[in-house]
Amino acid sequence: MRFRAFLFILLLAAWPQACPAQGAAPSPTIAVYFEQSSVSASYLQQFVDALDAKLVQSDKFSVVDRAHVESALKAHQVAPGGEALPPTGAPLGHILGVAYMVIVGIDQFSAVNEFQQNATLLRNQKTYDTQIDLVDHLSLIDDRSGQVIKSLDDHQQAISGDELATSLQASSQQFINDQVPKLIDASATNLIAKLPTLKFVPPAPNVSGHVLGIAGSQVFLSLKASDGIIVGELVDFYDPKTTVKLGTLQITEVDAQYSIAKLVDGTPAKLQVVKPE
Repeated sequence: MRFRAFLFILLLAAWPQACPAQGAAPSPTIAVYFEQSSVSASYLQQFVDALDAKLVQSDKFSVVDRAHVESALKAHQVAPGGEALPPTGAPLGHILGVAYMVIVGIDQFSAVNEFQQNATLLRNQKTYDTQIDLVDHLSLIDDRSGQVIKSLDDHQQAISGDELATSLQASSQQFINDQVPKLIDASATNLIAKLPTLKFVPPAPNVSGHVLGIAGSQVFLSLKASDGIIVGELVDFYDPKTTVKLGTLQITEVDAQYSIAKLVDGTPAKLQVVKPE
């Protein structure tokens, strides 16, 4: 009996560590991807990796693993930048099941050597310094509405000290190799620090409705505000008998009794079943 009581006390003491705090809000889900540019792909990848790491370290987000992003990209034919390629018709964020997407890009990367005569040196030798400029940007997108919540940009610069021109090639490249990771890390830190606080967005509601009617380019649906439908959300429509998907609509208006959508693809008809993607 004493042993059981002792064991119960031990379990009770361990309970707070073993169980998550009641009422703790889940973190918003987020994924990072980059826009294509003329900048080296390795620098873009370093930038994305740095942003991923900063987002995880902030402990404010649930960040999608990089391998999962790449896998979804290939499987669903999504173009770099997050836009969809036919025939999927769905943005990358929706495919990944995240509430927010961070699309990033490097607008400029340059390394320039500036030469000057130095009269204090023997035989008036030339010296040079190397200047590196990194200009990048970030767009935070609400995946359900497709709206850009925040657009940010950042500029990082590093300048070397005077070096003898005779050591140009080796010294300049070494300076670039040393400084670029630092500039990328500093830029990622600045951008993540400027991100607004985001709230957890629950998954799309598990509801269904039907097409009430069609008037010109407007498709009227039985889905309403109390169903959790929001403007900008994508809904699919199906054959009510075979449940085969026939196309996609995007919500443009939400009312207490119905909603209105516009056509994305397919041919909607009255009484077809509609469900959020």
